[in-house]
Amino acid sequence: MARMESRSEQVAPQFEQTTISKYEDFGWLLQSTQEVVDNYLSSSRGNTYQNRSKYVKLMFQRDRDMQNYDAIIRLEREYDTQRAALPPLETAKAMTCLLWVMLCIPILWPISIPMLIVVNRKRKRMEKVQAEISLKLQPLRDQARQLL
Repeated sequence: MARMESRSEQVAPQFEQTTISKYEDFGWLLQSTQEVVDNYLSSSRGNTYQNRSKYVKLMFQRDRDMQNYDAIIRLEREYDTQRAALPPLETAKAMTCLLWVMLCIPILWPISIPMLIVVNRKRKRMEKVQAEISLKLQPLRDQARQLL
């Protein structure tokens, strides 16, 4: 009888296919996918707001007795470690959007223009680092795929 391991992952809908592809490269088989919509209430300063979050729950399974299992696990851990080092671009993008809004208020120009320049430089550096790390990650996935 095969020894199986399972893993679930919750991802934004736009990342569903890339996540499935990544897991398949490391020997995982997609068992199920489920779109989840959570409605919840939050309050701030006496006002209540209806919030909604949407994500996809992916369930994967992998045979622990498959050929080259130890090498695939090693590559997957290395991939995950390097992937975790990627800087989060969402924060820089959100800050850039906020600063563009601040530019609509002339009194804030002395603050927002220099901040916008600094944030854009930082975002560009982060994008460059992400691109470099992503280039290093692809060979790990390729090696794991060859071992399957």
